[in-house]
Amino acid sequence: MLVEASLIGSAIVEELFYRFFSYNLMSLWTHAPLAVITSILFSFSHYLQKETRETFTLRSYIIIFLLGCSWFYSFFYTHNILFPILGHFLYNLPNIIIAFFKLYLPAKLNSNVEGSDPK
Repeated sequence: MLVEASLIGSAIVEELFYRFFSYNLMSLWTHAPLAVITSILFSFSHYLQKETRETFTLRSYIIIFLLGCSWFYSFFYTHNILFPILGHFLYNLPNIIIAFFKLYLPAKLNSNVEGSDPK
């Protein structure tokens, strides 16, 4: 459940920081440099995480950068933080489903098998 919670929580926390707060802090800049800077920071924050650094390639970071730009513009045009959060959540959704089937479900099935009475 921790993996799923972190994937869901990251969509909310990262978008609040990189789109909402960064946007408000640097609102004196024009939107194009702001989109690039916040998206580079967003990509770099994923590089700082050991797990992603070990599994991500340059292509992964380019995709993260482009997603950051698209989520920035979804916030820029709508002025609604829910759109980038939803986009980030949908991007993380396959990983949430995989984590559920890989980690939680087998543990739950094993606990049911071990706890059943043999007849």
